Amino acid sequence: MSGLKSLDQATVVTWSNYLARHLGLLTIVKTVALTGVYLIPIIWLVAWFITGRKQREILLSSMLSGIFAWEVLNRISKMFYYHARPVHDLPVKELLFGRPENSFPSDHTAFLAGIAFFLLFQKRYREAVLLLCLAILVSLSRIAVAVHYPSDIIAGFVTGLIAAIIVNWLHPRLTRSIWPWVMDVAHKLRLA
Repeated sequence: MSGLKSLDQATVVTWSNYLARHLGLLTIVKTVALTGVYLIPIIWLVAWFITGRKQREILLSSMLSGIFAWEVLNRISKMFYYHARPVHDLPVKELLFGRPENSFPSDHTAFLAGIAFFLLFQKRYREAVLLLCLAILVSLSRIAVAVHYPSDIIAGFVTGLIAAIIVNWLHPRLTRSIWPWVMDVAHKLRLA
């Protein structure tokens, strides 16, 4: 067994067994693992309605970056590499749902990291740091409840970074061509 695989497995087993013995902490970690990623669309919607046009363009591109990481880059990665979820491979108690799908790379991490890194490239440091903290918190909680290995999380951060680089490069083009049209439609629907 490779060193990385051993470290992956030992981390998941240790954290999962610890949580199984501490039910109060388990409740908090499960909540973060399940719902942490859903904070972003809620925050995004609030920000949409209280910011101006320039900030909305950044919001659109940041969400595109997260979705591109999750739905495009991760899907491509999953076609070439399969990694069962830890709960299906290891002697750990199922602390969360155990969908029998590929866990590599982490979709939650890729989505959050894609947004955070894009914001970082846009020099939106405060928002980027907050989002990176949320990404780390959600990612660690998903390791602790045995739905991801640490290597899944690292790969999710990498795909998020790649997506952010691509979308950051596209952002000026999107700002000139696509986002004005989106803003006009949103304005006509009284959503902007």
